[in-house]
Amino acid sequence: MSEHGPHLSRRAVLALGAATVFSNGALSAAPQRLKLGEFDITVLSDGHLTVPTRFLARNASEAEIASAIGVGTATVNPPCNVTLVRTLTETILIDVGSGPHYMPGAGKLAENMEAAGIDRHSISKVVFSHAHPDHLWGLLDDFDDTPMFPNASYVISTAELNFWLARDAISRLPEDRQNFAAGSICVTIGRLNLPL
Repeated sequence: MSEHGPHLSRRAVLALGAATVFSNGALSAAPQRLKLGEFDITVLSDGHLTVPTRFLARNASEAEIASAIGVGTATVNPPCNVTLVRTLTETILIDVGSGPHYMPGAGKLAENMEAAGIDRHSISKVVFSHAHPDHLWGLLDDFDDTPMFPNASYVISTAELNFWLARDAISRLPEDRQNFAAGSICVTIGRLNLPL
């Protein structure tokens, strides 16, 4: 243990994240809170997706899928969770959810933040893990096309940003994900002209 709290390996943090995302309570709108050293972490629900099973298990055989989730399961409803991290100096949101128009079961982040007493104006930084629609379409306020988190700075990896800004981004995506390009970071961030 260091003076800043217990040391956690990358593997331990990833395992904790996976356990949080796929826990039985993951579809609950109630925020899940935990403390990790000096960080206060809140996992907020953005609802859930409804996607074809094959979409989540591209490299698995039909037998492996049936063994893992059951025979005849054509769709799954994975939870969409967004992580809020409070440090001593910042309030960081990791991804922003899908917004209310992506899928009927998703787009619940704004209402769940409000129910948890979290003011969207208090977010100082938004970190995009990647630029799929269920991670960034929640960036815009539906009523006036302004950023949902107007006081935040925005962070995304250079590799991710360059992928979506490339002219051939659509052709580099699998066919069943080519529609993601319409909601990619270049469209959303470009529309708002946000500094990254």
